[in-house]
Amino acid sequence: NVIHLFHSHTDDALKANNIFGNARTQWSPIEAEVKHWVYRSWDKWIEEKPAWFEEMRGMIPEDFIPSLDERRRINEERARAEAARNKKRRGSFLGGIGEIARKGRRK
Repeated sequence: NVIHLFHSHTDDALKANNIFGNARTQWSPIEAEVKHWVYRSWDKWIEEKPAWFEEMRGMIPEDFIPSLDERRRINEERARAEAARNKKRRGSFLGGIGEIARKGRRK
């Protein structure tokens, strides 16, 4: 299970993937421990920039990020990504409406 794997892994990439790749409810019993691990490791990850961290940084809960500046930056990244997803969805939806309208005119 998620909690057992977190405790058995020593590699940060495996721990992060195991935790942040799963629903928070699955690891909520050890949430304080995970938060402490993130707080303790954050500066090292920022300095070393491991590939897994760059990929998973947006999945780390905001309240686990020790730096206020980093929280702001990540929130801005998340907002831009959400806006891009919404724009793409709206475009697909509106494009679908246009297709329906074109088919209706052909009848």
